[in-house]
Amino acid sequence: MFCVVPPELEATMNVTKGGLVLFSANSNSSCMELSKKIAERLGVEMGKVQVYQEPDRETRVQIQESVRGKDVFIIQTVSKDVNTTIMELLIMVYACKTSCAKSVTGVIPYFPYSKQCKMRKRGSIVSKLLASMMCKAGLTHLITMDLHQKEIQGFFNIPVDNLRASPFLLQYIQEEIPDYRNAVIVAKSPASAKRAQSFAERLRLGIAVIHGEAQDAESDLVDGRHSPPMVRSAAAIHPSLEIPMLIPKEKPPITVVGDVGGRIAIIVDDIIDDVDSFLAAAETLKERGAYKIFVMATHGLLSSDAPRLIEESAIDESSCRASRNTVSGYFLAGRDMMWWPIGASLFASSEGSGLFVGLAGSGAAGGLAVAGFEWHATYVLLALAWVFVPIYISSEIVTMPEYIQKRYGGQRIRMYLSVLSLLLSIFTKISIDLYAGALFVHICLGWNFYLSTCLMLVITALYTIAGGLAAVIYTDALQTLIMVVGAVILTVKAFQQIGGYEQLAAAYAQAIPSKTISNTTCHLPRADAMHMFRDPATGDLPWTGMTFGLTIMATWYWCTDQVIVQRSLSARDLNHAKGGSILASYLKMLPMGLMVMPGMISRVLFPDDVGCVVPSECLRACGAEIGCSNIAYPKLVMELMPTGEALAGLGRDPGDHGATLDPG
Repeated sequence: MFCVVPPELEATMNVTKGGLVLFSANSNSSCMELSKKIAERLGVEMGKVQVYQEPDRETRVQIQESVRGKDVFIIQTVSKDVNTTIMELLIMVYACKTSCAKSVTGVIPYFPYSKQCKMRKRGSIVSKLLASMMCKAGLTHLITMDLHQKEIQGFFNIPVDNLRASPFLLQYIQEEIPDYRNAVIVAKSPASAKRAQSFAERLRLGIAVIHGEAQDAESDLVDGRHSPPMVRSAAAIHPSLEIPMLIPKEKPPITVVGDVGGRIAIIVDDIIDDVDSFLAAAETLKERGAYKIFVMATHGLLSSDAPRLIEESAIDESSCRASRNTVSGYFLAGRDMMWWPIGASLFASSEGSGLFVGLAGSGAAGGLAVAGFEWHATYVLLALAWVFVPIYISSEIVTMPEYIQKRYGGQRIRMYLSVLSLLLSIFTKISIDLYAGALFVHICLGWNFYLSTCLMLVITALYTIAGGLAAVIYTDALQTLIMVVGAVILTVKAFQQIGGYEQLAAAYAQAIPSKTISNTTCHLPRADAMHMFRDPATGDLPWTGMTFGLTIMATWYWCTDQVIVQRSLSARDLNHAKGGSILASYLKMLPMGLMVMPGMISRVLFPDDVGCVVPSECLRACGAEIGCSNIAYPKLVMELMPTGEALAGLGRDPGDHGATLDPG
């Protein structure tokens, strides 16, 4: 607010350091702190003044150095005892005037009584009275900041510098609020609309105005004295005089003019004192879908218990608390997730027990090539963050069906995609994960297969419904850690059993069950088991399909599937969404070593069980006649891991696809 004046400009300002005296009032400690910082910046000493109160509460001021012919600056901040603050200032100004000071400039960051600048019923314009008192006391110049109404300057007959805090607030928004481009500037009442418009135009953002009963209580009083008076009959004044009735105002229901759904709402004002109107505005914005709320003002008076009320309110709410009460908060975790839980959740969302069982079983049956399904995600996930997510964010959507509706129009297509996504999730994802998880529990604990399925459904439903996407993501992050650590331990032990990686190819080629079916080759391991790229004519997973065809499928799953996209949309900004995708890309490189190869080792160690081909033997090993490759990973866990670690190997809850339905 103040700067050192260059020497060449001192003459034009008619103020020199030798002729400048800087005084601080005694309103509170912050006033002294501000005064010392200004004096240090200007390179001058603080003036000597004594300000105190007599036993009868009268204010006494004693100037303890000469101010004759000097330019005096008096710094006064407003304390809770505003009337004492004003008297200190007036007495100091008058003392300097009577001591023959050349000029007396008051530096008052917050001008008191500025809210009483209009006639309200039979009240008075107190700010005009205060301006007259300051001028009469001897003030020759006033420096203040963000007057409640700029017209207050007209109450003075001296120069008034009304400084603006908006450049600093704008800088704060741009540097400290993540993804501020997705914000909207909000006026909590029509009276604040002009200020909000100024912020919105400078930031190139939209604007919203809250209008209605809760916000108009103050402006409703600005009527002046009622004229004509409110009477029931004109005859009460004069029999021949007809005076129309003054129709009282009817407050409209509270409304928000402007779209705040799925946006950051930034309420701007000049003063925060009684916070009730701000709290009501925040609740209204939450109900309209704003997922994060900031309140910015120049003067934070915060009377009474205002700080506590703000802490307990919906203002700048965290994703784990009241933000669950909104659509965006529940389905997108308040759009406040950091990159590491997003990356872990992206990985865990696809690496449930179904993938552990499926990848290990496919590895046991056919070798390494199945890992290509996982490796495709490494670059498609980057396309999600760099290409698709920016489009979804700019569309201001919460779910993929909502995006389809906005893109192509019509409610029916949104409903169709919602139903289709739900059916696909049930029959192609959740059911498979439930089967794999129940198989794990059945093998490890011996529980009934259907009991295990129901138990997993209940547990998953409880924490998903109660906590929304935030609970799902943090649970995924914890389960990712458990899965990776457990899988690494199991993989190391498995390789130790066969003598290291160098022995895997030879050992797998010899993994033939003792009982086979004559005149068939189904019991023999594939000759190309160690090849990632297989012959397009004879290979079970031809390289052409794995390279080109699978890319299309991977793009559909990783870039348009609701379960996946939902995680990325929960990021607090685009950088965190990109960071999550990068982490997930690295994690998706692990399944070859942590799932596929252990499945191959399981066949090496247990060829009669995992590699069985005779129906009676398969029925004995796993209860199915068509093959037992699906027990490769559970079998390895139970045989190589201690009991406690085997239970940890259960990893992710297989039913975890929570908070994925379309709220619309």
